Amino acid sequence: MKSLYKCVLKEYLTECFTNTRRESGLTQQAFSEKLMMDIRSYASLEHGENLCCTLTFILFLCFYCKDPETMIRDLRCILAKYRNEEKPVS
Repeated sequence: MKSLYKCVLKEYLTECFTNTRRESGLTQQAFSEKLMMDIRSYASLEHGENLCCTLTFILFLCFYCKDPETMIRDLRCILAKYRNEEKPVS
């Protein structure tokens, strides 16, 4: 279940971070610095290879996300959708 959550979160966050960076007219290097991330880690995030740490997520949500409430609602919906697909424990 955890790996399913990670997969769908990577997909969603990749889109959010990439779109926000592009709309801001920033390079990956510049945006990674604003988020206090190593450029390689940021590039990995944009390519959907890894998730970000909690600090990065909170910095993004508080200072760069245009609509944090909608993002939280989206995340809740995404996770709830896959939570219903949990397999019963035998």
